[in-house]
Amino acid sequence: MLRKNIGIMLLVLVFLLSGCSGGDSNVEETTQMTTTIETTQAEATTETTEAASEASDLEGLALLQTLNYYQPDHMVIKYKLTSAEGTMTSTYYYSGDNVRMETEIMGFGNQVYIHNSDEGVSYQYLEGDTQGIKFPDMSEEESEALATGGDMGINTDLEEITDMGDSNIIARKDTLNGEDVIYVETQESADGAGTYMLKMWFSVKYGIPMKYTVEQGGVLLMTNEVTHISEDSSLDSSLFTAPDGIEFIDFDSSSMFNIQP
Repeated sequence: MLRKNIGIMLLVLVFLLSGCSGGDSNVEETTQMTTTIETTQAEATTETTEAASEASDLEGLALLQTLNYYQPDHMVIKYKLTSAEGTMTSTYYYSGDNVRMETEIMGFGNQVYIHNSDEGVSYQYLEGDTQGIKFPDMSEEESEALATGGDMGINTDLEEITDMGDSNIIARKDTLNGEDVIYVETQESADGAGTYMLKMWFSVKYGIPMKYTVEQGGVLLMTNEVTHISEDSSLDSSLFTAPDGIEFIDFDSSSMFNIQP
């Protein structure tokens, strides 16, 4: 589930920095942000984790390799992201393969993204608007294009981080807000933006970051932290369907990547 939230959050920073000036370019940028969920949802796994018992004497890469992603069938996660550009709160609702994300960006209202797996369609709109966009599930080629170009080059995928090798990773057992976590520290080179220090606190239970920070040159650029996480089987199915009263315009996601049909 990882590349996942960081990919989404970093794209939102691009959204904030752009000034959200409206027009077609604004639709394209916000669509790129939310379609990242499509990629991350396809990569999610429901493996249960046994890391707590296996990792008692491990550290570094060996400790990190004990983590597994675990996403229950029904789940709610709330995040708070803070950067120099402002504050953003996001709530994710998962029910099977259906996803809903509500993102409140300071000064820009509540952006809603819905992926309905039965329809194979995703919807995006801003609360209060009468128009939104809809687009079909991304192809594998589009997903790969977004994964390589949509996250500013900062890699936060657990599997790919472990592939870096032990020399580039610090990992140790820790606690965060009373929960068992594995603290991970690594450096990432972002295309054209220098080197970043990435610090993450991975949940032993879920295998996702409960908190991460991005620093450059000793300066804290961004903090993102889970403020709520629960397994909720009572989620209403209407959360994952397109609302009435909004006209959804078809959008071709392949145009974001100049992919020829």
